[in-house]
Amino acid sequence: MIRTLLYFFMLLLSYNSFASHMVGGGFRYTYLSNNRYVIQLDYHKDCSANSVDYPPGALRIGIYKKSNNALVQSLDLNPGPISIVNFISDSCVNAPVTCVQKRIYQDTLFLNPAIFDDNSGYYLSYEQCCRNFGIKNIKDPDKSGIAFYADFTPFTKNNTGFRNSSPYLINEQNVYLCLFETFNSDFSHVDPDGDSLSYKLIDPLMGITDPVFNNANGISVLNPKPYPPINWATNYGIANNNIMDGVPDVTLDPVTGKLNLKPSQTGMYSFAYAVEEYRDDELIAVYNREVQYYIVFCSVRNKPQLDWLNPAITSLKADTLTCLFFSAKDINTNDSLNFKIGEISSLLSQQNISVEIDSTQPNDLQIKLCFEIACNAITELPQRVQLLVSDNSCPFALHDTLEIELTVSPKINNKPIITWLNSAENTIKANNTTCFDFLAEDIDELDSLKFSIKNISGQLLNLNYEINIDSTDNNKVTARVCFEANCILRASNTEGFAVFAKDKSCSVSKQDSIWVSVTTEEADYEDPLLNIPNVFSPNGDGKNDVFSIHKNIKAECVDDFSIVIYNRWGEKVYNSNNFEFEWSGEKLPYGVYFYVMRLGKREKLGHLSIMY
Repeated sequence: MIRTLLYFFMLLLSYNSFASHMVGGGFRYTYLSNNRYVIQLDYHKDCSANSVDYPPGALRIGIYKKSNNALVQSLDLNPGPISIVNFISDSCVNAPVTCVQKRIYQDTLFLNPAIFDDNSGYYLSYEQCCRNFGIKNIKDPDKSGIAFYADFTPFTKNNTGFRNSSPYLINEQNVYLCLFETFNSDFSHVDPDGDSLSYKLIDPLMGITDPVFNNANGISVLNPKPYPPINWATNYGIANNNIMDGVPDVTLDPVTGKLNLKPSQTGMYSFAYAVEEYRDDELIAVYNREVQYYIVFCSVRNKPQLDWLNPAITSLKADTLTCLFFSAKDINTNDSLNFKIGEISSLLSQQNISVEIDSTQPNDLQIKLCFEIACNAITELPQRVQLLVSDNSCPFALHDTLEIELTVSPKINNKPIITWLNSAENTIKANNTTCFDFLAEDIDELDSLKFSIKNISGQLLNLNYEINIDSTDNNKVTARVCFEANCILRASNTEGFAVFAKDKSCSVSKQDSIWVSVTTEEADYEDPLLNIPNVFSPNGDGKNDVFSIHKNIKAECVDDFSIVIYNRWGEKVYNSNNFEFEWSGEKLPYGVYFYVMRLGKREKLGHLSIMY
């Protein structure tokens, strides 16, 4: 009898100690390769002073066929480290629970596709007793267990290999909510396979209620479904349109997973939601998660305000820097603000958005976002950028969200402009170097310019030219084109060349050109066939010792020259094809000599005398 009473007393102690710790959580699994999966269970529990510890060792879960609820396999998930769940501060509130912990139990397991081939699919489950004592919206919560549940897709579906990873929650949720304060939270999940998701509130599932079989001593009880819904407290439940005494009560957007609630009473509340996963419009899996909130009285708080200062700018140009300006303010001067970029459309990324924040006060931010879009980033679809600002309010941060919609269009490429700076200098003179100066500009600052000359006409084709470029900016080029004229340049009014400036842009390149019309002038030299001397004295006195004609023109300016000198008997005494010839008379006797001189097509006959 004494032993029986002692056992009953210990059982009662065990029951009470396990009546105040279960908070919520849910399953997640990830496909690796070769039929290996990582299977996880997020297990959230109360860690206040009267709470018991996590179950020792691994958690044993069951995998069941959906078609007949038969147990296919049991798995032992190993415990990971314990972490605190989203507690910013609890110094400003008086709450029954001061701490919530999360532990992830997981293992990497091979699942044989020869066994898991039922087209109806499978489900994972784990049961644990019990929930927190004092939950307002559940009847006898300290005697109600939790059933964690998730569908598990078969390895083959319709005789075709099928792989799937479950969606996972993006954001950890707050633990405290403030009385009479509208609460918005993001319960959206990410699906690794790109499957579409839908969200809905559901009745929490009732797990094992026997505190003896609560896994406190490593005991695991595997039970297939059905798992009945919990017993809602009077006037509570989805059917009664009252889950958390909210005005308005809790709602969950089926598309976005955004939760909304304005609590009207303090207390501890639990609820559950399901994430439905669709592929090719077919429901392939359902995942349940449970959540527990503590509604507390908070001091007066004001959420920050995020404003767009130049909302008229809604278009981004490819390859063009565009900056947007925002202001974030909080009327609570003791709060400090934090700004971040949230979700971004696929065309944009953090890499092409730069952020500058100027803060004179912690509660007043001036924000500059600059977008630099690649050349090929052009789409007709609007691009969305989510901007978030949050404060450091107690017990959890308040935030404001601003979603801006931008279009990305091709860059408007302006044509560069060429200016001839010294247009009065329009003559090219023989035996001189003549330079022409140009300025090429493009109002598109990011465009670079290429300068060139083409279509050189007439005699200019035979001249050497040089282009010197001076560019301090990509979009501004100063160019000097210099022609080096030779001696045989002839006068003309029909010469010229074209000057081009072409930009380098991510859109279609554009160019400008001008025609440079010039005149040419011959060299100012005396005709070498005129005024030829007719006497010289080769006596060695250094005066008029040789006969020559090259003193008035450079030899390189002469083309096709020859001279032949004869004595009075018609005998050839000298000849040369060198315009720079100098005839010394070769000690011939004095007298008259005759010459035939040719320069190009001109010929001159003459005579000269040798005198000593």
